[in-house]
Amino acid sequence: MSKRKLSILLVLTLVLTALLPSAAWAADNGWEYKELSDGTLEITGYTGPDSDLVIPQMIGPKPVTSIGYFAFYNSQTLTSVTIHDNVTSIGDNAFGGCNNLTTVSIGSGVTSICSTAFGCNFSLTEINVASGNKTYCSVNGILFSTDKKTLVAYPGGRFDAYSIPDYVASIGDNAFGDCYLSSVTIPAGVTSIGYSAFAGCNMLTGFSVASGNKSFCSVNGVLFNKNKTTLIAYPGGKEGPYTIPNSVTRIGDDAFEYCLDLTGIVIPSSVTSIGSFAFRCCEQLTTLTIPNSVTRIGNGAFNACYGLTSVTIPGSVTEFGDSLFTACIGLTSVTIANGVSRIGSDAFAYCDNLKAVTIPASVTSIDYCAFDCCDKLTDVYYTGTAAQWANLKNNIDSYNDALISAKIHYIPRITSHPQNATVAVGGKATFKVTAVNASTYQWQASTDGGKTWTNSGANGNKTATLSFTATAAHNNYQFRCVVTGGGKSATSKAAKLTVSSSAGPTITTQPANASVAAGATASFKVVATGAESYTWHASTTGG
Repeated sequence: MSKRKLSILLVLTLVLTALLPSAAWAADNGWEYKELSDGTLEITGYTGPDSDLVIPQMIGPKPVTSIGYFAFYNSQTLTSVTIHDNVTSIGDNAFGGCNNLTTVSIGSGVTSICSTAFGCNFSLTEINVASGNKTYCSVNGILFSTDKKTLVAYPGGRFDAYSIPDYVASIGDNAFGDCYLSSVTIPAGVTSIGYSAFAGCNMLTGFSVASGNKSFCSVNGVLFNKNKTTLIAYPGGKEGPYTIPNSVTRIGDDAFEYCLDLTGIVIPSSVTSIGSFAFRCCEQLTTLTIPNSVTRIGNGAFNACYGLTSVTIPGSVTEFGDSLFTACIGLTSVTIANGVSRIGSDAFAYCDNLKAVTIPASVTSIDYCAFDCCDKLTDVYYTGTAAQWANLKNNIDSYNDALISAKIHYIPRITSHPQNATVAVGGKATFKVTAVNASTYQWQASTDGGKTWTNSGANGNKTATLSFTATAAHNNYQFRCVVTGGGKSATSKAAKLTVSSSAGPTITTQPANASVAAGATASFKVVATGAESYTWHASTTGG
């Protein structure tokens, strides 16, 4: 960004006054701008007194062709803006957050408008376009592509229900972002809905989709793709908890973003993917269970969920996005299950109250700022060995000082679980577990299929190997082992014991030797009691 001084422009004014009509250019009083590579100018800001603003065609001898990103961002004095025909592009958040802006008039030359150009404008009711524009048009103050097939931007200050016209085929990125809509009706012809199309609509209570639409549908006001496998958007004004249907396999990008009154979410085991920023700024979300079916979580998925106090990331997650829980200021503990290999940049940055984190031995890298500004982090529970931790420290990127300086506790990780066993009455039943960082073992038994557990009193119940003589009463028992160490515990998978009623098969008649002619059939017979299966063996070397 550059800003030319008024004294220089006064000199230029004297030189150019005779050459240029006075209405064709403007002095830089209040205008901030930079020169582009083609010699034209891009507006980057305005500090003048005008609230009804007209973007100049020229500043000095150079035409203004662009309004840069964040040029008027958060201006609280701007009430209307008129953009001249020279301007061809309007950048990211150029007029974002201008809460008193009510009307925008776009000239005929504009060919590119960033999808966030008019975001968070809660007073904006009209976006008008000059009739000669070949890229955009407006219908009743709403911005469309010139063929009206794409709805580009809906004014954020309209308090109403809106039925999208039947001629629309596509809803653009951020088209309804941060609007005061109460409901939206999507016609049959819409086949595409862009990124963050309805994010931040905090008064929106429901979507309706025409029954003939072949791409989308709504269930209880929630927007899905047609076969209900992707949850696209949840109405930002809905209150209370929500249970995602079992048909859903993917939670879309921004699906619940800024749902400020969402208090709980049930994610079914059918879900395998959670999109980027899916639950960002769900401030009242207090509990979260991510099922083991989830393999991918996108960037910023739970960013700024202030109400969360503890989370567990399952080991099934193979793709762990950046900024995952950034600024979750209520978080006090995080558990990352074995299987996750990377903790992304800014994953837990600015979690001001995070005190403890469990990191698995499977993690091989911790990225830039993953635990930045986690000043209360005092305890790290690690499921690997001291040697593995020393190796991991070499792959911890910068701005993770709190993590490195925290106290390390080496806690158990089970590497081999007990296996199902079948023994006869009176036989020896044996179950084994293998774990690293184990200090104590406690075997437990269940007689009701794993619903309840009690400590076993059998031989070896406090060692890695449980061994006892099986009785008929032990049939269908389940056994598991609780391993402790470093102030934490790990519980093995359960193994089932099957106890057969007999002591095993007994052969009562052995096969007899036989002599037959070549080409004749040879027969051998055995008789046994208690047999469940038979397998014959042959030897060519005399046994």
